[in-house]
Amino acid sequence: MENEVCANEREKVANPLAVKQPHFDAKAKSVIWCFLDGGPSHLDLLYPKPELDKLAGKQLPASIKRPVTSMGYTSATPLLASKRKFKQHGQSEPGSATGTPEIATCADDLAIIRSCYADGLNHVGSLCQ
Repeated sequence: MENEVCANEREKVANPLAVKQPHFDAKAKSVIWCFLDGGPSHLDLLYPKPELDKLAGKQLPASIKRPVTSMGYTSATPLLASKRKFKQHGQSEPGSATGTPEIATCADDLAIIRSCYADGLNHVGSLCQ
């Protein structure tokens, strides 16, 4: 029995992807996962960027590393303002673009994952990551 417990503990340390106890008790009874392959990002639909609107038409500030795109460096391309207008809906942190009224109706019920990232140069590579 003792060897079995030790083996379980070693497995937890050896496998960082092993199932862990959640931080909070689950309250949701079901989940609808919206994976919009090719759709607009939640960063574009839910988060206003007022600083980007202020910098519209200007070059990327020197304090920001120039992104590498599939076409090369974007050295002479000016920044574009967001075409979306945002409004706060509900008590939750993100707002919602006015072009997404359905999302606005359930803003307090959304669980938005913002910890995922990829460093691929295009959508296909990043999606596979």
